[in-house]
Amino acid sequence: MMSRIAFVSPIARRFAALATILVGSCGGGSTGPSPNTVASVEITPSSATLSVGQTRQFAATPKNANGVAIAGKSATWQSSNSTVASVDLSGLVRASAAGTATITATVDGHAGTATVSVLALPVAAVAVFPTTATLVVGGSYPLSATLTDSLGTTLTGRTITWSSSNTAVATVSTSGVVTGVAIGTSTITATAEGKSATSLITVTPNSAITFTVSGRVVEAAGSPGVSGARVTAQDLNAATVATTTADANGQWTLTGIAAGSVLQFAVSASGFVSTAVSAQTISAATTLENVPLARTSTQTGGVSGKARDASTNNAVADIAVELREGVGNTTGLAMFVATTAADGSYALTGIAAGTYTVVMRGAGYAQTSRTVAVVGGSTVANADLSLSANASANQWRFVLTWTAAARDLDLYLTLPGAGTARQQIYFLQPGNCTAAPYACLDRDASAAPGPETITISQLGTGTYRVYVHNYNTPSSASDSTLMLAGAQVRVFRGTTQVASYAVPQQAGTLWTVVELDGATGVLTPRNTVGAGAPGDPVRALRASEGRMPPVGKRDPGLRLP
Repeated sequence: MMSRIAFVSPIARRFAALATILVGSCGGGSTGPSPNTVASVEITPSSATLSVGQTRQFAATPKNANGVAIAGKSATWQSSNSTVASVDLSGLVRASAAGTATITATVDGHAGTATVSVLALPVAAVAVFPTTATLVVGGSYPLSATLTDSLGTTLTGRTITWSSSNTAVATVSTSGVVTGVAIGTSTITATAEGKSATSLITVTPNSAITFTVSGRVVEAAGSPGVSGARVTAQDLNAATVATTTADANGQWTLTGIAAGSVLQFAVSASGFVSTAVSAQTISAATTLENVPLARTSTQTGGVSGKARDASTNNAVADIAVELREGVGNTTGLAMFVATTAADGSYALTGIAAGTYTVVMRGAGYAQTSRTVAVVGGSTVANADLSLSANASANQWRFVLTWTAAARDLDLYLTLPGAGTARQQIYFLQPGNCTAAPYACLDRDASAAPGPETITISQLGTGTYRVYVHNYNTPSSASDSTLMLAGAQVRVFRGTTQVASYAVPQQAGTLWTVVELDGATGVLTPRNTVGAGAPGDPVRALRASEGRMPPVGKRDPGLRLP
């Protein structure tokens, strides 16, 4: 049997190929992506910055592979840090605390994200606890401050600045711990971001801590001590706190005075005009300046002297001079007034016998004062005052004056350092105020009343110490010249006299006056007198050292700590 072979014409073959192409182009047997398949999720907005308490609506849009939005799909919302920002089922974000959170929306396994930054609300209110407190001198009390925002939420981590309205009464640390300094009141303020609150602090005397108060009553003429003079300490209500009688040399001492007491002193003696010493705050063992008394008299007297620059001793013109009754009385209506002449001189006459305070004030100088006793029928001459020229608030000046009972007293300053290696500023080592060590002896005086002046132009870190030495008796524990000379050191800061110290009623040739903390600017009285510790008095004369003492003066060789 014969097989047949089918004949396919060329035209038929072309039609068959075309049919295959058409069938393929119609997708027969193919499975491509559906237009409703989620390929990505977009969140709007993509980022936001909110303050605590604010809300913001976010939206999630699912899209297919061609970036076309797909309708009818719901998203699941989530926050990476719900403490900072939370999100609900609808995409509403609520800011709760400062920080950053990532918001995620998920649709069919695909996720989109947005960043939320939350800013803390500013401080709206400050509260200090307690609002009032009472503490004793030397005692401490911690205050606390609470900060809240406008929603009443307590804020943490903010900077709080503490301050005292009267640091002479109470100080406050950076953490809010208040320390009593002297009796009185002070307002402590806590401030944060422009908002503040206060606490009223009352400081009372501390009977557990007591000090001695001493001094000397002298007669105006010649300055001998007034034996039997009565000294009475009174509080500001004139109630008697303590009383005593001066010995044969006019010296007196009160003991058991509570720390922080503010006392005024009444001084009287038979045959003399009584006087009063203005209020003093007793925060350490205290020596009052010598109180001169004038004998009773029906005649009037006068007082005269000059205004001098403490650093140069040059006369100063056009300085106002005021006279008031008592010791340390620098305010209120003056009984007599004058103005210094071109040569710095002044004269006041017609003054009743008694004890007075001479005050000087003028442009370019810090106010200063001194005590004089006017004797009936005579004039107190050479009642000069040494004026400290105004300086910047960071400059300190120490001015020493004394009476003719001592020939030559010297002012010393030791700079921060260790032990006897501390650098000294004195007549042989005058220092430098325009470069290191930024401390200098402005003036050395070889005779009463001085002044000797040392300036610190720039404080360093550490402790500065001020001393007064009797040059003519280098080392003695029994010599009384320094004490009888009534030496005084006045301390000025910038444009203000901030302290005054009188030599204690103790024998000795070296007076340790006061310490100054270079970091805080706090003065701490030392007020002790001893023999000193002289070294080799010839050492400083050696030419190899490259410096010579003033004419007629040798280095006493003090090696001060």
